[in-house]
Amino acid sequence: MGEIKIRYLETRRLADGSTAYYYHPPKPAQKAGIALSEALGKDPVAAAARAEEQNKRIDDWRAGKDEGGGQRPVEGSIAWLIEKFEASHQYKRKKPATRAFYSGALKALREYKLKSITVGEVQARKLSPAHVDSLYLELQKIEPKTDEPTQLPWANAIMRSARRIFNLGIRWGYVTANPFAHMELSEAPARETVIPRDHVDLFCATAIAIGRRSMALWARLSYELCQRAGDARSLPWSRYNGREVQVKQGKTSALVWAPLLPDLPELKDMLDETPRVSTIIVIDEKTKQPYTIYNLSKAFNEVRDAAGLPTEYQARDMRRAGMDETGDAGATDDELRSLSGHKDRNVVHVYVKPNRRKAANALAKRRAHRSEKRTGK
Repeated sequence: MGEIKIRYLETRRLADGSTAYYYHPPKPAQKAGIALSEALGKDPVAAAARAEEQNKRIDDWRAGKDEGGGQRPVEGSIAWLIEKFEASHQYKRKKPATRAFYSGALKALREYKLKSITVGEVQARKLSPAHVDSLYLELQKIEPKTDEPTQLPWANAIMRSARRIFNLGIRWGYVTANPFAHMELSEAPARETVIPRDHVDLFCATAIAIGRRSMALWARLSYELCQRAGDARSLPWSRYNGREVQVKQGKTSALVWAPLLPDLPELKDMLDETPRVSTIIVIDEKTKQPYTIYNLSKAFNEVRDAAGLPTEYQARDMRRAGMDETGDAGATDDELRSLSGHKDRNVVHVYVKPNRRKAANALAKRRAHRSEKRTGK
């Protein structure tokens, strides 16, 4: 086959003489999350098809169309205000993890369906505090039997994100009032849910069985390495050298090193068996792209429900479960922090709860220390 000439598609001659194909879209498209750099393998037909697919996404984006083919939002609408925010320097100067959080929360707000339209279609100036209070209750998803909210943290995140963009909207002269101000948001209690090890294993087995291997890999990264859901979701291949995983945490920029052998051979095998189709390790089978915060939560719920696990489990609980197991194994606070990346010893206590097992481990370590002192070993 002759040389393929497609925008942003590059070829490289490998050591064995074969040709491999790589897709490198322009930086603005990458920053906007429209398309990412990818390794497309050695099949020229498949590589060309994938490159053309990505180029269409970029062309639609440049033409002002969203992924569904629709036009950009109407001027003055909430969706339009969100678009203005995501194009602002106030948004772009945030860390990638913070930008992703804002975008995820604002996407949920924009797409939330009212009676005949979405919230994003509502004119920003017409949204009243009464409308917002009603929306807040709906987003909490109150459980009828207990009258308790099931999605309070997420509802709070959406409200705070919306308050931010309306504050900027006032500053920019797009709106005159902020209906999200002074809401007196309900405080979510400290989360203490811990997923047992056998449930983690069941989650991973179910993910593989229903064609969601990526979620099994994500769960192992978060659980075994005690990393935040977002850090496991966005971990790049450049942080894995075949022997250990290095994580640069999005929230604190802390660097964590985790050797995979001899303790985590199964995770090493999963990583080694995963095709490197992108710069990011965990790739959504449905979109062929790295997971967004929203899509990860949705996929987690899909696997959790298919496995018949408690509906109270959330993606963020994987890290806590790993921390709890590590604490049960007798790890010290410093050892835990070296793995999890926490800087403050006091924060570790949120994840590791005191129990009889930990007390017994402390006494066993103390006894072993005494024995070493007596024998001089």
